Amino acid sequence: QHGGEFPRHAHVLQTLPGIGRSTAAAIASLCFEERIAILDGNVKRVLTRVLAFEQDLAKSAAEKALWALAQSMLPEHGRDMPAYTQGVMDLGATVCTRTQPRCPACPVRPLCQAHQRNETDRFPIKTRTLRRSSQSWWWLLAVNPRGEVMLVKRPQQGIWAGLHCLPMWQEQSGLLSLLPATAQRQVQHLPVQLHALTHRDLHLHTVVAPLGQRQADAITRAVQGNWYGPEAWDGLGLPAPVRNLLTQRTWHPIPGDGAV
Repeated sequence: QHGGEFPRHAHVLQTLPGIGRSTAAAIASLCFEERIAILDGNVKRVLTRVLAFEQDLAKSAAEKALWALAQSMLPEHGRDMPAYTQGVMDLGATVCTRTQPRCPACPVRPLCQAHQRNETDRFPIKTRTLRRSSQSWWWLLAVNPRGEVMLVKRPQQGIWAGLHCLPMWQEQSGLLSLLPATAQRQVQHLPVQLHALTHRDLHLHTVVAPLGQRQADAITRAVQGNWYGPEAWDGLGLPAPVRNLLTQRTWHPIPGDGAV
């Protein structure tokens, strides 16, 4: 897709699976000296305090305005971007912290309007608090006779956009209905994983199913995925819980042993 070249610009990096706007900007500015602003949580905190940014970041217009301000504050020359980007990230992570900021040690204290007002605790302003939700997903870890695992590419929007994931259902019954009775008798249920997202807790139930070739072919048609062996996993974009599950190999039986 990119001629074997790693993209150097943030707008192209954003098209890669699992890379959002701020991450793309961080890569482009740190590695390729592009004059592009980042705006992760730490940087938002630094900028809103320095500027005493009074708008509510729960509103998209305020977020857009802060992006524009962040862009306007960049160094003039690209060669200064790596130091600037790393510096503002580190400042938010180690000095301008969410609680008990270390203002006496802050190099931008003379410029910080929130500090001058003694109002650092007010910023950033974000009135809407999303309630945490809890959701259970059922994953099928299907293993064919060659020891390959079935993976399905996620949609380009939503959680884990564009990454390869195990086939997923919201009910165990939906997963099991895909397997013949002989395969259902041989499945292995792994311990439930808890994966915390920003506003959601995912309870991940993994069912391991060793399959014979006919059943593997049927699964391929049903979920429209592809089979990948261990040698291919490192080259795929995988969500962290999927990568951990595959690489730790806490699951068994050995593919093909008793597979139907």
